[in-house]
This record gives sequence, C-alpha cells and structure tokens, in this order.
Amino acid sequence: MRLHFTKLELDFDDKLILLNKDGNKLVTFKDYNNEDFWTEWYTGNTIKVKLETNRYETAYGFKIDQVEIRTNPESISMDIKETPSSSSAPFAYITNGGSNNVSVIDTVNNTVIAVVDVGSDPFGVAVAPDGTKVYVANMGSNNISVIDTATNSVTDTIDAGINPRGIAVSPDGTKIYVVNSASNNVSVIDTVTNNVTASVTAGGIPYGVAVNPDGKKVYVTNGDIGNENNTVSVIDTISNNVIATVTAGGIPYGVAVTPDGTKVYVANWGSDNVSIIDTTSNNITARVNITKPVGITVSPDGKKVYVTNVSNNLSVIDTANNTVTATVNVGSDPSGVAVTPDGKKVYVVNSGSNNVSVIDTASNIVIATVPAGNTPRAFGQFISGSVSTSAAPAGPECKEIKDYLPVYTNGVNLNIINQIAGGHPTLKDGVCFGPPARLFW
Repeated sequence: MRLHFTKLELDFDDKLILLNKDGNKLVTFKDYNNEDFWTEWYTGNTIKVKLETNRYETAYGFKIDQVEIRTNPESISMDIKETPSSSSAPFAYITNGGSNNVSVIDTVNNTVIAVVDVGSDPFGVAVAPDGTKVYVANMGSNNISVIDTATNSVTDTIDAGINPRGIAVSPDGTKIYVVNSASNNVSVIDTVTNNVTASVTAGGIPYGVAVNPDGKKVYVTNGDIGNENNTVSVIDTISNNVIATVTAGGIPYGVAVTPDGTKVYVANWGSDNVSIIDTTSNNITARVNITKPVGITVSPDGKKVYVTNVSNNLSVIDTANNTVTATVNVGSDPSGVAVTPDGKKVYVVNSGSNNVSVIDTASNIVIATVPAGNTPRAFGQFISGSVSTSAAPAGPECKEIKDYLPVYTNGVNLNIINQIAGGHPTLKDGVCFGPPARLFW
C-alpha cells in the first residue's frame, strides 16, 4: 500500500515517520516541505503515521487524502524522500481488434509495457475493481480472455455467446456481464468459477453495458446499424430479469452510470445525441446534441461526461447543466474512452489511427499520443482503478487525530501516533490546535 499527501510541512527538528504494523520504520521525512506526492509502496495493509514536533515553530503538519493498494507491492524500507515510480500507476488495457491482442499502457509515462495475445477480434474490455484481472470480449472467437495483471498473461478462456462486444464487472468483482450482439442476450459469469451462471435476453443486437455502482442494476444498449430497436434494457441483478425497457435514441452504443447511481448517459450514434436516463423513474430527462457519439464515460467525481464521436474529437459534458463545455481533437475514428481514477487524465482510443490520445482534464489538451495495435477499440472501463476514500468527518469538539481519519476500504488500516509538543489542544474553526502544533487534516 501507499499514501498520498496533499500537504507535508516540517520545520526544525520536526519528523514525520511511517511505520509498519509492528512498529518498524519504513521512512522518515525531516526538514521536508512538499505538496501533492505519493509515498513509495510498502507491504502489508497497515501503515502507522508518527508526527514528532518541536516547541519553537507552528508551521507544520500534514494531510493525507488517498490510500492505494495493489497485489504484491514492493517492500521499501529505506529512509528516503519519495519520488513516484512508474510501477505504481494505474494501467490502461487497450484491445486491438486487428492484431488480436491487448496493449498495456503505463499511465505515468504513457508507454506500452506489454502486449498480451488474446482471442480473435477483441472488442470490449473491463478491469476488475481490485485491478488483479482484466476481462476481454473476443468478438471473433465468441469467448472471454481472462488476463492476470501481475503477469500480463491469459490465465483462462470463458465461452460466451455469439459476437460478444460490451463487457462490465460488478462493483464487488463477483460477476461479469457480457453483451452478445448476435445472440441478443447477456451472459452472466461467476468470476470465482469463470462459468456462465445465467443468460438474459436483451433487445435486438445489444452493444454496450454498464453496472450501477450499487450492483443492483445493469444497463444494456440495443440497436446496432440495421436494427431499429434503439432501446436500453434494465436488468435486475438478483433475478437476472429485464425489469424495464427505455427508448433511448437511434442506434445506442456506449452507456455509463454516474458514481452516485442516479443517472445513465447513453451515446446514440443514430440520432446524434446523448440521452440522460433517471435511474429511479427510467425516464429520459434530457438530451445533449453530439454528432455520431460512440464511447462514453463519467469522471470519478460525476461532474463531467466524456464522449467520443465520429468527428474525430472528444466532447466534454458538464453534468450540472448537461451542456457541452469543450471539444478536444483526437485521432481518427475514436471509440473507447476512460478516465484515470484521480480524474486528471482521459484516454481516448482511436481505431482509425491505431493510437491512444491522452488528455489533461484541467486544460482539455492532448498531452500525449501512445501507439497501440491494429484497430484498437477498448470499449469499456479499460483503466484500472484505485481504493475509494471519503473525506474526514468534521466534529463540533476537539478530538484525537485518529478520530479524523478518512474511511478506507479493502482492509486498509491507517494509524496516527501523536507526539506533539506544547500542551492541550484547543478548537478553532473546526481544526484542532495544540500550541505550538498545527495539523493540516
């Protein structure tokens, strides 16, 4: 695991020490001031943070806003200052339909670090929530390739329906939903056994798929070129039955759900717009005009929707008012699109130019172009995620620092050990002060 600091400020004789669960020192920061940096990776699921301060200055403290975990992290125990390493980044997995493989991109330096052979004509792709597996829908060989991300090798192949395209993983990682375009159904696969446990009839020529964040509903777009169904099937994941059918727009392709689960965005290639579905009523509440939209995704904070389209650009939709606020030129025939877990970069897969455009979300500028294989598509959530966090709770009275810890998931523990000089803490503007110490938490 590793920690992300948004602020670390130490003065004369101050120390911030990270220790493992047994109290062994991992790293010490001394006379060090920095903002927005990651620590190195350390083994185990517990890190203790110990702040030692002096009695002479007041400008010191720290703020931690994120924790990440990964399989078999490197153990680093040297007493050094952190510099980010490329191995700690999320990875992008790009399906190449024309070369029957997957390009693995390191999102720190935007280089291809591996190429994994899969089935015939790979199309859809989905990364497991814990980042340990990648599932690839092979449209030409009617099966799913399971990639182990630790070794970048295929560990299993699962039979699906005919021409599988869209694929998604449930939030708890226990199920895969595969859209079979020529079978007009959705295969439900158990990720423990890698067996198909159910088959759900969808509309005509289904294409894209997305799962609600609570895992209770699955949304499937129906209606490829030559089919006039043009609907979204809503599947209940408990009964594996279609519980609603929503008329979306002409030839719906991409589909994405907001992080709070209240809205579904559908890219309607045939009617040149994006439909917004209210997940409570299953009604269309708005439409945004975009020429021939294909792939679609929502930012981690739910404030932006990114849509690829036939005009060789990426449209940025503001979800507050459902208007297009920016248009970014990318490569030829863009298809899949995904956002990094921190929301800072968008990756657009360009099928016609055999590359991937990397866009900075703050400036909406292409900052890198990464070569891929032949006819890349990467239709789905192709970037590995990170541990989700919540903000530290505020309190009306002064508490110990541990009471202000964010709530982390996946068995991660973060302990604070106080050694702060200068008497009893007091409360000011909701922040605990203990003269002369100030903690930026």
